[in-house]
Amino acid sequence: MAHRNAVLLIDDDADTRLMVALMLEELGHSVTACEGVAQGIAQLGTDSVCDVVVTDLNMPGTSGFEFLTLVRRWRAKTPVVLMTGDEEALESAVDHGLIPLLKPFTIDQLRAALANALPRRD
Repeated sequence: MAHRNAVLLIDDDADTRLMVALMLEELGHSVTACEGVAQGIAQLGTDSVCDVVVTDLNMPGTSGFEFLTLVRRWRAKTPVVLMTGDEEALESAVDHGLIPLLKPFTIDQLRAALANALPRRD
């Protein structure tokens, strides 16, 4: 990739967070990994660069859809990839303007989801 994109990764499962972070780094992205929505919100509230958000749907306290509302408030043009193991949530993700990514996924599927998300930047 010509541009090293800054990815905000949010997943409450430590193993999944590590695996996805490693895949993102292998794809050439810089990654800020957060273990939950509170850390993600704190990160979004800073002046740090965030080209794309990759977040889990089901997390304690707040869903990925609720988190999306906050992303849109602070970073309206930042695309969001929503990871989920729930096939029924995929259509809802698309309806919310998210790029869905069904777990488990391969690095190629992650690459494709990011390719769909990143051209949406202005």
